[in-house]
Amino acid sequence: MDLSYCCADLERLAHPKQPGLGLIVVIRSRIGPRFYLMYQNDWNVPAAEAGIQVKFCPYCGSELAGLVRQ
Repeated sequence: MDLSYCCADLERLAHPKQPGLGLIVVIRSRIGPRFYLMYQNDWNVPAAEAGIQVKFCPYCGSELAGLVRQ
């Protein structure tokens, strides 16, 4: 599966390099992609807490489910 981003701001959010807000993308074949906003102090460790599920880009308003291509 391939993931293309709707805007540069969302791409930076999906690849956080410092502590703060980030986007977690969970892709499962039966339920499809899920996108979660999450705050973490260290993005080098696995995400352990729940985030807020979002369906639209917080920057440009695009529907996030359309970003994943098979």
